[in-house]
Amino acid sequence: MTDRPLRVLHLHSGNMIGGIESVLMTLASCRDLCPEMEQHFALAFDGDFATMLRRTGAPVSLVPQVRLRYLPSVIASRHHFKLLLDDNPVDAVITHSSWTQLIYAGVIREKKIPLLFWMHGPFDGHWLQKLASFQVPDFVICNSAYTRSTLDRCYPRVRSRIIHYPVRVRGGMRDRQEVRAELGAADCDVVIVCAARMEEWKGHHNLIEAIAALRTQSAWRVWIAGAPNTPDEKSYFESLQRLAQERGVTDRIRFLGHRSDVPSLMAAADIHCQPNAAPEPFGVVFIEALQAGLPVVTFAAGGPREILDANSGVLISPGDQQRLTAALKKLIENPALRQKPGAAGPARARALTDPGTQMGKLRDAIQSVVHR
Repeated sequence: MTDRPLRVLHLHSGNMIGGIESVLMTLASCRDLCPEMEQHFALAFDGDFATMLRRTGAPVSLVPQVRLRYLPSVIASRHHFKLLLDDNPVDAVITHSSWTQLIYAGVIREKKIPLLFWMHGPFDGHWLQKLASFQVPDFVICNSAYTRSTLDRCYPRVRSRIIHYPVRVRGGMRDRQEVRAELGAADCDVVIVCAARMEEWKGHHNLIEAIAALRTQSAWRVWIAGAPNTPDEKSYFESLQRLAQERGVTDRIRFLGHRSDVPSLMAAADIHCQPNAAPEPFGVVFIEALQAGLPVVTFAAGGPREILDANSGVLISPGDQQRLTAALKKLIENPALRQKPGAAGPARARALTDPGTQMGKLRDAIQSVVHR
């Protein structure tokens, strides 16, 4: 063994910006917290995410884009990836989706490099997962106990470990009063914030139904951050606007569109509520809410069950709209109740997702596979 750092290559598509990309950005930005691990990145798309990743100073390589229905593009990209591994030897490769696992695992196997799969969501029977199940990794990293509970659907008997995402505490936030004034919130308003992609399972419609049933004399309003990126998301976004109008709460809701300052929104709000319609695999936004000192209200399903405890949030039986409304009303009307979970939030977030600690766990997991 030598004393050189462990060389790890993260392999991802990189054609969009979402939760996986947020994690990769954290790994790149905080790589100095774990000097024993040298992290490299390879992407199949040279877009906005690749640009963001390069700005961190992390090594970023590109492989030719792939269209699964066009076999020559698959062959060309695999060949290029093989040359990349020849020129830049690594100790292990981590694939971050079933797509990359399906396309490139064979090359990694041929090079006899340890292969890890980072499981960012549950296995739900998608056709890509079924195809990728024939490319068995040496080890699986699961972002939560919930995702690992579905691991056997694709990779039974493969060793695994739960490693929660590393989440940075972001600095440079804007002044709370400035943000509230910009978005039309008075000092007396209790602001409920929801920041999530425009996908139905994120539960925006549950939040709108809950606030439509609120009966309170206290002043409140809702900020919904997120913009549609696909035709399906656009249709869903338009349905939310119609629902708000039908329920008579359009004057209480502000759809903010895409925001790059979510931590500032959190710091300017008073309650975080994202009542998912389906289990959240992990939920970085819940960690960001805890970091901001916000009480969190959500349904008890998936990752939030591991993130929140009795001191930091309110977990409600999935689908119980009456209890969701009641919990929001209670927090809106009682400032003291908002302060207790808010005070406990930052410590809880740090215990679960401190970047230095989590990257150390990641290094140990990779090292165990390399040694094996």
